[in-house]
Parts: sequence; structure tokens; C-alpha cells
Amino acid sequence: MTLYLAHRKLMLRKHLFIFFLLFLARTDVAFSQTFEIADGDTINFTAVNGSKQGFWRYFWPNGDLKYEVFYENNEKEGLEIRYFDAQDCIEFSNTYVKGVSDGPGVTFHPNCSTKCEEMYRGGKKQGYERCYDQNGFIQTEANFDKGELVGTYSHFNKKGFVTYESPTKETTLKFDKFLSGEYKVKDSTIFNVFKRNDKWKKVLLVVDMTGSMFPYIGQLLVWYKMNFESEKIKYYSLFNDGDNVADNKKIIGSTGGVHTYDAKDFKKFKKDIEEVRKLGEGGDEPENDIEAIMRAINDRRDYGDIVLLADDSDMRDIKLLKRIKKPVHIILCGTKRGINQQYLQLAYYTKGSIHTSNNSVYMKTLKNGDHIELDNDLFVFQNGEFIWLDAKNAD
Repeated sequence: MTLYLAHRKLMLRKHLFIFFLLFLARTDVAFSQTFEIADGDTINFTAVNGSKQGFWRYFWPNGDLKYEVFYENNEKEGLEIRYFDAQDCIEFSNTYVKGVSDGPGVTFHPNCSTKCEEMYRGGKKQGYERCYDQNGFIQTEANFDKGELVGTYSHFNKKGFVTYESPTKETTLKFDKFLSGEYKVKDSTIFNVFKRNDKWKKVLLVVDMTGSMFPYIGQLLVWYKMNFESEKIKYYSLFNDGDNVADNKKIIGSTGGVHTYDAKDFKKFKKDIEEVRKLGEGGDEPENDIEAIMRAINDRRDYGDIVLLADDSDMRDIKLLKRIKKPVHIILCGTKRGINQQYLQLAYYTKGSIHTSNNSVYMKTLKNGDHIELDNDLFVFQNGEFIWLDAKNAD
């Protein structure tokens, strides 16, 4: 107990001494300060030489704190924080040493989740920069050295895999960047599949236009520009899962957002893609693939092969698949974390086929007991079902 009391006395003396020093420091400038009150803020101190001193705070009209930072001789020191109004969340925070950015800088979404995080040293970006969507999924990542970008930005899908690289973290519609080569696509699925299936003719191409498909749509544009004169594609149907309809209003079979066109030149193809993307990019993860296929079939007649280009998101309308009476050939993108078995079912029940960058499975030749390899997944086909096998036990 004696040791505890001695420690308490020592700490009290220390705090009193620090307070005394601060009081003396403040007294030196007390008679040379002017005061500013604006927009409902607290008193912010400015010395006669114009330098800001101490904490500066501003408030929203409702009294909530809007912004605060500490100044020492007109230089920001420590944390600078700005707050959203309605949500009472931090909008951004930065770290300063003698008026220069030094340490972590973080921005936030209005729902309080992290938007971007980065590091600074001596006023220059140093080390990682990562940005996230409002649900916490990483979108971009880059590395900096003394303020200069090292390499490129990596762009991620919602499963955490890099889908393409670019010199910017911008994720808005910039399909021209794929055409110029500025954005580097990480795989060649579309090129590989069309090359393996050169007998497909008068194709009715059904394409998922939702947000997660952005890099593959860029790849499709590059492929189309190189091949449209071959007239392999006769029609294309672009679907975006509802033209921005609210998720809770999406009705199976009637979600909408399906737009079908005659295939002509590349310029029109690119324009149609950009317009459909602007109408909507999805929302929740499940998509209306089956509805899109059915509508495309009903809208056009004299086509040959039906080809679906999609990633492995769930199909909200999978229970409607038996309404499709024609073979569907599926080009499946973004399969690094596994194959969604719904697409195997779609290919099987329509007597079509399924394709990844390196593998193809044609359902017409499939027999009971056959083993199927698609990228890193191994399945056995038994009594109309696809059963996933652990590769170690596949023998």
C-alpha cells in the first residue's frame, strides 16, 4: 500500500508540474492573441502574428462536432479529424508532424466503414494504399515509395482475387483503358474459350453487366474489336439485374434490366455496353441469368448457339432453368475460388456446355460416373448430380 501511495504522489506532482509549464507557456502569448468565433464553433486562437495555436474546432448547425485539429505555431500537429453530420461518423483522419503529413491517413464511407487507408512519411505517400467498398470488400491496392506509385493498382473482385491492374484506383466506366492496354486483364478466359470453340456460329451472346463483371467486359470488348468482322456474334443481350431496381423489389422471372441488340460494328457494341451499365450494375449478389436467357430467346429467332458470359455469382432464378429448352454454353469467369454448381446444373439440364479458361465440359457426352475437372475443382457426375470431390480422395 505504501508503494502505491508513493506512486500516486509522484504522478500527482508530475501532472502539476506539466500543468505549471503549460500555464507559463500560455501566459507568454496570452496578451498577443486574437479570437475568432464563426459558424457556431468554439473559440479558435490566433496570435497577432497570424499563427494558429491550440485546438481549432468547427461544429455543424445542430451542434455536432464537424472538424478538429491541433495547431502549434500555425502548423498542424497530431490528428486532424472531420466528421459526417447526420451519421456522426468520421469522414477522414490524417496525422501530422510539424505541419507535414506523417503517419496513417484514413477516409470513411457514410456508413462508418473504412473507404481508403494510406501511409505518409515526410509529406509523401509511403507504403500501402488500400480502398474498400461500403461492405468492407477490398477494391484496390497499391504500393508507394516516396510519393511515387510502385507498379500498378491491383483491382479485386468480391472474392478477394485480383482481376485486373491499372495505373489508377478509379473503378468507374473506363473501358477505353482496356482497349489501349492501360488496364491489364489478369486472365484470358474469353479469348481461350472462343478459340477452343471456333464452331460456334450466329451466336446469341447473353452477358452479365453487373459490377463484378467489369474486367471481363473489358476483355470482351478487346475480343469483339478483334473479331466482330468474322460475324460470329449475331445478337447480344446485356443484363444488369434490374436497371437499379431496389433489391427487395426484385421478382424472380421479372427483375428486368435485360436489353437485346443486333450485333453490328464495334462502336455500337461499346456504346450499348456503356449505356446498359449506366442503367444499373446489380446490387445484391444473385443475378437474373435465367430470366436474361429466356428473354433473349423470346426476342430473337434466327440465331445459332446461345452463349452465356457470367461470373460465378448465384442465380436468383435458378429454379426456372427447366423452362429453357435450348442448349446454353456457359463461359464462366472469375473461378479461382471454385465453381458455382448452379452453372453446371444449367449446362446439364439444357444439354449445353461449360467452359473456364483452361477446361471445357460438354454435357452431351457426359456419362454416369464420369469425373469432371474444371480449373482446381474435381466433380463426379452421378444420377444427374455433380458431386464435388476433394482432389486428394479423387482416386
